[in-house]
Amino acid sequence: MSKEKIRTLLPYAFGIAVGIVFLVPIINVKPEWDVFMHPWRPETAASLLLLVFLGYGWFTGEQQRTILLFSRSEKLLIIAPMILFTVWSGTSALWANSLSSVIHHTGVWANYLGYYLVARWILARRDAQERFTIGLCVFVLLLTISPLIEFFTVSIFKEGGTTLGLRFSKYTELSNTIYPLVGILAIFAGRRARRLAFVGVFILGMFVVMSFSRTGVGIFAIEAIALAAAALIFPLFRSARKKAFATVGVAIAGILLATCLPFVMVEKAPMVERVVDPGSAESARIRPFFFDIGVEMLKHSPFAGVGADNFGQEFVRYRASYAELHPDDPNLSLADDAIAERAHNEYIQIAAELGVVGIVIFGVLLAGIIYAGICLLRRAPRASPYTVAAFIGLAAFLSSSFVTSYSFRIIQNGIAFVIVLAIAIGGTLGRQRQAKPQSQASRKWSVLFAVISLLAVMLATYSIVRIVALQTAINGAYESDLEARYKAFDRAIAIDPANATLEWGYARSLAAQKRYREAAEHFQRAINKSKATSIDYARMSIVQRLGDDLDGAEATIREALRAYPRSPFLYVRLAYILDLNGKHEESAAALNQAIGLDKGQSLSWWNFMTNGGAVAAKEAFDQKLPPLMELKPREAVYAIMGEREVLHPEEKMNIPGLESPFSNND
Repeated sequence: MSKEKIRTLLPYAFGIAVGIVFLVPIINVKPEWDVFMHPWRPETAASLLLLVFLGYGWFTGEQQRTILLFSRSEKLLIIAPMILFTVWSGTSALWANSLSSVIHHTGVWANYLGYYLVARWILARRDAQERFTIGLCVFVLLLTISPLIEFFTVSIFKEGGTTLGLRFSKYTELSNTIYPLVGILAIFAGRRARRLAFVGVFILGMFVVMSFSRTGVGIFAIEAIALAAAALIFPLFRSARKKAFATVGVAIAGILLATCLPFVMVEKAPMVERVVDPGSAESARIRPFFFDIGVEMLKHSPFAGVGADNFGQEFVRYRASYAELHPDDPNLSLADDAIAERAHNEYIQIAAELGVVGIVIFGVLLAGIIYAGICLLRRAPRASPYTVAAFIGLAAFLSSSFVTSYSFRIIQNGIAFVIVLAIAIGGTLGRQRQAKPQSQASRKWSVLFAVISLLAVMLATYSIVRIVALQTAINGAYESDLEARYKAFDRAIAIDPANATLEWGYARSLAAQKRYREAAEHFQRAINKSKATSIDYARMSIVQRLGDDLDGAEATIREALRAYPRSPFLYVRLAYILDLNGKHEESAAALNQAIGLDKGQSLSWWNFMTNGGAVAAKEAFDQKLPPLMELKPREAVYAIMGEREVLHPEEKMNIPGLESPFSNND
């Protein structure tokens, strides 16, 4: 095969590979392999495919020839900050509490650097960018088939709606980042590709509504307006302005159709319901609250931060610290039943994790992007339409990073960003060629390729090791011989000592066999490894109470209240334990504190813990209190139910699909 033929096919191959990485998260072959906090499937796929392209580029020498022509501005403002950011991330292993999280973050950013270099090589020409974008259109079609069908059927006609937003909202940043490229393809490509791109633009407009992301819809609409403005500003659009406006119209039509058609069909508008949902107000409150926790981390470690990717690991600790300083903050009632993996603001998370040094390095990268954007405006008459589209996509991604919980934390999003960045830089700073490549520079780039490859292997290995550990525990859970089961759990934890889920599963299995003291030890280890919601503390207090360790149970709930001081459930739990331990005055005081926070919830919880589900249900009906299924946190209902069933077997209730965590059905 000729070199020119390979050069023609390479963008298609790269597009297919990137599409695979993008689609892997929704290919849920073994859902039980979802590990604690880190999405291993796309990270493993991305690392392995990166090795293929880096290896090919190295073997042929083509990638080096491209990189040796990088301008000084690109090296200093784009490449150097990405290298330094990755190095600083790895260096944080010296002070971070979670080494595995540092390994993960460093491997992910090494992937970003690698994909940037590969994209700068493969997508250096406009025809290559067009072919790659055709691949993106195919990805869009494959991604949206399932949610499109579900949105216009289940989400409209099924009472209670669907989980579309939960499953696909993480894709809105990615789809918004690539949308301008698809739009440019619709404007400038040949007839066949243009038709495909128009379909892609229309579907992207519908998809952003289907994902139920309010921010995503707003940013998509602004991008459409920006694309129309670009058609007026940049001379290269002059002959295609009608197509540009038609493309924008198709995108807006997609939004309007997905918003209005359900209302026409059944007088139901899921996106409008999402906006006015009371839960949306709580979601909006979480962002400033998480921002405050991030600031608390930064205050504690201003220079170096708490360590790369350690925000989720450190969240409960700094939540408790924040609560001591601001005990009356109503936002402390939020997020007590879920693990806070991310900050919902990429910039504060970078500052919290990597300190002033990290945010300054990242700021240099942002400054480089802004400088490149200025260069684009200066050379507007000669600007490539794909370069213009790339800058619109970058602006969309960086804007959404102020409010999203994903951003660079989801590898497919970050890869989309750096590929679009490569197109943007290739059309601006990349045109400032270096005069003469040097052999010494070639050796330096060779070292960089080798390091990136090693870090990609590290990330893939890290993910595979975690899966091996998880499968070891899963296999052990089915062992009928208890000693063999517990040895399997021990092996799994030895393989992946940072995985709190393994400790939690071990504790659950021990509790089912009434080995409560050992179960409490493993629940404590899970909490120490950041599986530390109010429910996790409650589960630990349950096994301590069942093991007659009331003092330990009291200490556990008091520790939980340091982080969750506005939880009626935890105060009622404390009152219940104090009452059992003969501390009746303290019990009454704790119950009064709970009632002061939420009287209805507190009284229903008290009735449930002290008298069981049947009595609590009757009291709820008679006194117009919240019924059991409206108690918060919801999962705690099943934890308390399990405790009651052990103490009072006659109360056992069989609810299909919701077996007690302390049942003997392991």
